[in-house]
Amino acid sequence: MTIVTFLGMIGVENTKERWNVSSKRAEYLFSPSLIHALGLSHEPYTYENMLPLLLQTFPDTRVVAVGTPLSIEAQKALLGRCRPHLDHDYEKVSLDDAHDYHAIFRKLGDLLESDEEIIVDISHSFRHIPALMMVDMIIANIKNPGRIRHILFAKELEAGKRYRIIDLREYLTLANVSYALASFTKNYTIATTVKTVDEIYQALLNDLSRFGEHMLANSFEALLAPDRGNPPVAQSILDVIKTVKTHDRLKDVIHPIEPYLDNIAEHMIEVLAQAEKPMDERFLFFARMMFDKGYLLNALTLLDEAAAAYCVEAFRKLPSTAYAVERFDAAIQNRDNPKLYNRYELTNIAKNVVKLGKFYKKNLYRNDDATIMERFIEAARDHVNGHYWQLKSLRDFLFSCDDTRNNLAHANSDRRLDDARNEIQSLFIRYEEVCYEEDPLQRFR
Repeated sequence: MTIVTFLGMIGVENTKERWNVSSKRAEYLFSPSLIHALGLSHEPYTYENMLPLLLQTFPDTRVVAVGTPLSIEAQKALLGRCRPHLDHDYEKVSLDDAHDYHAIFRKLGDLLESDEEIIVDISHSFRHIPALMMVDMIIANIKNPGRIRHILFAKELEAGKRYRIIDLREYLTLANVSYALASFTKNYTIATTVKTVDEIYQALLNDLSRFGEHMLANSFEALLAPDRGNPPVAQSILDVIKTVKTHDRLKDVIHPIEPYLDNIAEHMIEVLAQAEKPMDERFLFFARMMFDKGYLLNALTLLDEAAAAYCVEAFRKLPSTAYAVERFDAAIQNRDNPKLYNRYELTNIAKNVVKLGKFYKKNLYRNDDATIMERFIEAARDHVNGHYWQLKSLRDFLFSCDDTRNNLAHANSDRRLDDARNEIQSLFIRYEEVCYEEDPLQRFR
């Protein structure tokens, strides 16, 4: 392990002839978390500044002191006068030009790469040098979140007399978590490189990552339904957010990420509410979500599914087709023949019967018992044939959805993104007009 500390001028006054070393000391008390993590004493440590404290307290640890030539010389004088036995127990890194920010930034980055476990003390030095180190640590923490173990800072309790050494590592963790939450809020993705050493935060990031994977795969059941005794993913995210916001160690430091947490929690509540909605309304909700996030092909696919589900829900209510849909549903629930009786087959048949009417045919294997399916097809086809022209707007809409999706999905499509976005937006408007306002299959009457 390596401890990196920054040198200032505390305890030393620079005169023209010599260094004027003060014998003044202060009390340093470590926070309870650091006492536990580093195996330290609860009693106050009395030292001139952080350099001799660290050298004395961690005698078997590599200590690297970073400073300007002036501060290095000043602290060498202090140790020579007050603690000569510590004068040779550390490495020195000189920042020859304290205002060459680029050189300092590179040198500090190299220091953070020099060991697998680093403790950084930013209690002293010019303000901009520890600030540059914080930026370096944020970058290093994304690449390797376990490397920086603690960030020590001597918080003033009584000027020049008493300090509490606290750990700012929590704020470094917040930088990683904030980046991950912002990414998820924007497009449901979390980079696999974004990690944190905190188990609670990592549990949240893991759940958000799972949510994103299911969303992009259009796998909504995992978001809404329990799995092998585990809560739905959306509910799990809500539970972890509640833990983050009420946890004694976290609740006082999460203010910077609270807007993200509140936004995501509100979104998860909206998602969970879809579990009680009919399939057409559920698909339309997720289609709009994906469109808002910029996933145009996903959005178009789900809009097409919403239109197909509209057909199913309408057939479920129509007297001439309700019984056939009911039997198809029962076959799905009973898993009579999952190859034939599943949600995809039900919605796909309903959509294609509306599109093709009397020309629709389903190719079935000779050995399959498809009686229930055939009766559903017959009942739906009879209704469509009897109301063929009343269903023209719905039929045209279904063909438009299919054509737009096929064109957008084509690998060599030369269509501009804005054109595709505008076309899909117009399809959302048409869905509202056809399915909700005209309602040719009387789904909402």
